[in-house]
Amino acid sequence: MATEKILRNLDVTGFTGTFGELIDKGLTPSLGVYTNASKQLTSVAPATGKLGFWNRTGIILSPRTVSDNLDMGSGTITGVINGGSA
Repeated sequence: MATEKILRNLDVTGFTGTFGELIDKGLTPSLGVYTNASKQLTSVAPATGKLGFWNRTGIILSPRTVSDNLDMGSGTITGVINGGSA
């Protein structure tokens, strides 16, 4: 029996719903899900801009709301920390 691949565009403009088991084979398993400039889902985090509760500029990650405090816990912090003024 021959197998045919049927490609169709699904227009869901204005559609709302709940999807419990949506599988997108274009995403990388166990990574975050983001949207790109074309509003498509991707596993690639943006290089700049808003990232959930964070802003990212190159390798600098900062709270999205500048007045938010960042609690690093009571353990030892290693790495480079860029300080700023309040």
